[in-house]
Amino acid sequence: KSILLRRFVSRLLCAEENAPCDRCHQCELLRAGTHPDFKHLIPEDSKQILIDQVRKMVEWAAQTAQQGGRKVCVIQPAHFMNVQAANALLKCLEEPSEAMTIILVSEEVNRLLPTIRSRCQQFTCHTPDREQAIAWLEQNHESKLDAALLLDIAADMPLRAMEVIDDDYLELRRRIADGLVDILRQKGSPIELAGLLSGEPPGLVLDIIYQIIADTISRSSTGVEWRNSDLSAQLEKLAVIDLQTRFEFLDRLSRTKDVLGGTANANPQMLLEWLLTG
Repeated sequence: KSILLRRFVSRLLCAEENAPCDRCHQCELLRAGTHPDFKHLIPEDSKQILIDQVRKMVEWAAQTAQQGGRKVCVIQPAHFMNVQAANALLKCLEEPSEAMTIILVSEEVNRLLPTIRSRCQQFTCHTPDREQAIAWLEQNHESKLDAALLLDIAADMPLRAMEVIDDDYLELRRRIADGLVDILRQKGSPIELAGLLSGEPPGLVLDIIYQIIADTISRSSTGVEWRNSDLSAQLEKLAVIDLQTRFEFLDRLSRTKDVLGGTANANPQMLLEWLLTG
């Protein structure tokens, strides 16, 4: 989805007929992050997209494009706009200038105000057919793992497999799975594991933990094959935990992610300690 977004923005701003060309001055400016007719609104320190950000964007949108072409603004993730910011955006969506494109990117469209959704054209990015995705990964991803396993690990998202899953990611998965087993066997402590993972991106750590525990729940509930089959030895050990306890753990993990993505300045290591000791 991120790659599609970048290519779409490039196509809108590129000056050549065969857009995006990746060679013209517009493409070079965009690649360097200095294109004056492109804005990318993302959450600031408050972890929300605020009304002041949107107001400045609206003022910018009303000005003539410096490069004489289109102006493009991406708001991502759009559901992180607070109510005041969303309301400030409404008039701009109602009466956009002819050469202005506003792109709202969201994985949780239902969290957007109905008045925002009703003023936008909606496009859904669907995952490709599994056989096509595997064939594409076999051609494009250099990994010691087979393409089918890579796709399973990436939750059937081939571009995520390309962008995220590398040797470092696979090693982090193994460390987390081993650490969870050590806690279960009382060979390690939750606080110790949280400390060892403190230097890793907290969102990535929580996602991996979720994938591991969710995989054991699917196996216990339906008998399906392991999605993370390269970690089957660790998963078998974790699957002995009471099923209800695992469901409750995922609920606690979801609350942890909400706090981490909220407006408070949360301490990731303390949150991880709370999650693992609960």
